[in-house]
Amino acid sequence: MLALSQALVIAFLLSGTDFICNDARSDSPPSPKPGRMEQEKRGERGRLEKAGLDSVGKAPPENKISDSVKTPAQSWSRRSAQTQSPAQEEVVRSSHTFAPDTAIAVEPDPMVDITGRGKFVLRSEQPTVSSSNANPNVIRDGIRPDIRTGQDSQQYSSYSRKDPKPDYDTVGFAFDTTWTFCTLDFQEGIHRVNGGWFDSLWIEILDRGEIVLSTRFDSTPRYSGRSGRNFDSYRVNLTLTSGDAIRLVGTPGGDRNTRFISIAELRVYALKKTKQEN
Repeated sequence: MLALSQALVIAFLLSGTDFICNDARSDSPPSPKPGRMEQEKRGERGRLEKAGLDSVGKAPPENKISDSVKTPAQSWSRRSAQTQSPAQEEVVRSSHTFAPDTAIAVEPDPMVDITGRGKFVLRSEQPTVSSSNANPNVIRDGIRPDIRTGQDSQQYSSYSRKDPKPDYDTVGFAFDTTWTFCTLDFQEGIHRVNGGWFDSLWIEILDRGEIVLSTRFDSTPRYSGRSGRNFDSYRVNLTLTSGDAIRLVGTPGGDRNTRFISIAELRVYALKKTKQEN
């Protein structure tokens, strides 16, 4: 009996201790076990995090730029997207977009090189008597001699023993149809002690034999006549003028016994004609 009584007392004490401990924990009841749906959500969220995705299955933005540090192109693209229709947004997502200041508008060249369509206009048809090329076609062969290594054979010279000291000299082209001239490119030849340049230089445009424009050779860079440099190049942008011939004309440079000019290349540009004009 005594043993039974002791066993009952010990069991009572143990049950009381457990009751007290449960009361002590009553202020912070244990969290209820998550239900099945909550467990599934947690599992899905963990799976997305491992895959590097957010809660809706999209990749999180990388290197996000705040509005304060956006480039003009980025800011413009964002403002445009806010005002676009769903159809426009789809186009933006499927193609590259550029800010207005990065767009490049390519305009067709309105000029055409008509040099090869012309006939020569020269002061004298006599061939040159020098080491230069006697064929005037050398001035429209498309070869621009180097200023350091250019040769006599790459230029045309107007020097002639029959007329060694002319008062004027000229070189140009005449055409079968009327053109609106806009630009002239001139590369001079070799400057020698006794000639090879213009002392004075003009541009004339003619129409049916009549001079319709006569203007100074106002080129870039500025033409200086005798410079001692060989194969210098010059460009003149003309006042748009229509005609059927264009030429350089002026006083040839030289000494008291000879005067002549030298030309390495001469190109004539005019406005392109429409189909109706052709």
